[in-house]
Amino acid sequence: MQMRPIKAFLTAVALAVPVSALAAQQIAVHRDPGCGCCEQWAVQVRAQFGRQVQMTDDTNRAALHRRY
Repeated sequence: MQMRPIKAFLTAVALAVPVSALAAQQIAVHRDPGCGCCEQWAVQVRAQFGRQVQMTDDTNRAALHRRY
């Protein structure tokens, strides 16, 4: 029995698992209510990467920047 195909299969599975876990994570975006580019960016992320994006209108972004 050859081990090379089994090792190749196990390597492929090991590499695919973290990628699929990453795709399931949701992205949180805090945006200024008047910003239109944030929504366009979220549409691209949803279409290209299949990620969920939660948009939150935030009128006090300065406090958010100080916090993080």
